[in-house]
Amino acid sequence: MVAFCFTGAVDSMPLWYAQAAEARPEAVAPILLKFGLSEITKKAEPYLRPVYDLRLENAPKELAKLILPELFRSTNLKPTDGQVRFLNTAVIPGCRSHLSPQELGVLIEEKLATDESDSALQISLHVAGIPFDPEGHSSAIADLCNAHPEYVISLGKAIEQQGIDLEAFMKSPSSVGRLTAVLAKGTSPVWPTEDSDLTYQHSRRDIVYRLTRIMAMDASLAAGNELRRLRAMPELKPWAVHLDGCYFDQERIARAANFSSPDPQAVANVLANAAPANARDMAELMREHLVLLAQKIQFEETNLLELFYQPDSKNTKKPKTENDCRDVLLSLLRDRMLLRKVQVEKRATLQGTSAPTCKARWSPKPRASSCQSRSRRTTTLKYGQHGAIS
Repeated sequence: MVAFCFTGAVDSMPLWYAQAAEARPEAVAPILLKFGLSEITKKAEPYLRPVYDLRLENAPKELAKLILPELFRSTNLKPTDGQVRFLNTAVIPGCRSHLSPQELGVLIEEKLATDESDSALQISLHVAGIPFDPEGHSSAIADLCNAHPEYVISLGKAIEQQGIDLEAFMKSPSSVGRLTAVLAKGTSPVWPTEDSDLTYQHSRRDIVYRLTRIMAMDASLAAGNELRRLRAMPELKPWAVHLDGCYFDQERIARAANFSSPDPQAVANVLANAAPANARDMAELMREHLVLLAQKIQFEETNLLELFYQPDSKNTKKPKTENDCRDVLLSLLRDRMLLRKVQVEKRATLQGTSAPTCKARWSPKPRASSCQSRSRRTTTLKYGQHGAIS
């Protein structure tokens, strides 16, 4: 009777089969395994409903442990597209639901150790192993896809068919970055029109969006570095606008997550008009002094405007360059800021850049907090020529 249920003659599995599979898995397993092994040798996509049902969380656990590892080991090393789909949609999800990570990891490593395995099978196995070893398997996927760009199609299919929980990547931004770089190459971020057919390229685009949003919601420094690295890649230029938005969100979340209120001593210094409490307070302090200085030049000592002009060949005056205006402004601002233990310098001196910017910095006393190792905190303010302050 059990074998008759596996022939496809019934529309749905009867209730007594579920009870038998739960109560006597050792009696049902040999019969189901015989039908399953014969199915996975077919060139067409195997379809054996009892095997697909083993993906469910409420499936008979002991039966799944007897059936799924054998089907996994018996998968053809050079499978057809249908057999790969069966592995991705039935066998691997079932193993993930009922086997321990160690057991599934051993099965994957045993299969990968065989050199004759097909490329699509390798991609599927590495995708299945990502939740257990994100760094190792994502690096292997990147190497395979960079050497053979056509493998990207198999990668997109495997991620979608296996139903990988992408939220598990939150602990490994570098793995998310590798997969994003591989999947985004040759994939347009533009959404399809209503009359266009959905393809696997559109599915890869959706996966890229999900992966980048995972990094955008991660407050770690590694996530921000990965987004900057992806933004700098010439191959991902079509994704520049989206990556800029993700980096902006990630910076905002990181600032909120890493913010710590100043201690009472720092607050007292601020109230006493002394040193700033943190980088954000220093930026506000410098902005306030720039506003006060601009008001002084505009309404009180207008002769100071002459400092921002220089004579030209026609015996007239013309505005100085942005860098010269920056130097003049620094000379007016430096003494005011030193009274608050803030040093203002040319950014070119600090970072070797010719941009007309300045940088303020100060060294607060070490505190018994998470900010103790960051003894120097900096912020940068940009300004234009004399017109910006007059």
